[in-house]
Amino acid sequence: MLRPTPHHFTRGFTLIELIVVILLIAILGVTAASRFQSDDGFTEASWQKRILSAARNIQQQAMQNSLPGVCHRLLFDLVNGAYGPPARANSCATSIDFSRDNFLHSGPGGVAADGLILTGRDNNGSLLTILGFNHLGQPVGADGVTRVCLSGCEIRIIGESTRRVCIEPEGFLHTGVCGG
Repeated sequence: MLRPTPHHFTRGFTLIELIVVILLIAILGVTAASRFQSDDGFTEASWQKRILSAARNIQQQAMQNSLPGVCHRLLFDLVNGAYGPPARANSCATSIDFSRDNFLHSGPGGVAADGLILTGRDNNGSLLTILGFNHLGQPVGADGVTRVCLSGCEIRIIGESTRRVCIEPEGFLHTGVCGG
């Protein structure tokens, strides 16, 4: 005689568990999609780091080469959103040399090519177009002698978010708000 075999039921997922999982996947999908559709300030942060790096490079050159009559400066073309060193190395020229090392300049299109605005102000609220450094690494004006940024200078990269590069009076270069 045959014995009846017991039925083994495998337990599956309940309808509520499936709905919860689908909702979680949907929420993650919406969150991830919004992150990929917008750069949320990534471009501004990238330019901020480039400007900070270029300013630190020029500052280091100034501290290593203290010969008289040599200018170590970073120029800002705020109309075109560009920055870079002078046309002739270690010169006091006022035009940007876009042929020098790429890490020192923004390129002719500058940050404006990425839809951003570049602006800079010194401690008096005047536009910052020339940022020079003396042999101590302190910020100086166009004449290469007069100290500037006595209460901090600020370079802003404005887009979806605003990023700042601060030049403190004694030459400390950093991101964020001056004096903070």
